[in-house]
Amino acid sequence: MNTRKAHGIPSQINSFVSDKETEMTGYGRHNRLLVFHSNEKRALTLREDLSKGLAMSTEEDRIKVLNGFQRMHPLGARPVSSGPSIPYQSAFGSSVEHVYAY
Repeated sequence: MNTRKAHGIPSQINSFVSDKETEMTGYGRHNRLLVFHSNEKRALTLREDLSKGLAMSTEEDRIKVLNGFQRMHPLGARPVSSGPSIPYQSAFGSSVEHVYAY
């Protein structure tokens, strides 16, 4: 039985582990990064959710997350940035989209 209690922090991906305790934020060093995959385009999209108090991610941070537990590209494939980063507003607030080809 899980005796861990929900943290109660709104807008987190996991209700028991805060974003700052995960690789998605570099353990609190940068904004949350979520990875999405498009089979048709052999592309990966990183959504960087802009948070209060966390820094923008660097290219090194983004590659680390792309190759981490959210990995969606084949082993041996190397993600390469394929365009400018695009800021936008969504239901989740302010975000920046980073696109990578592999």
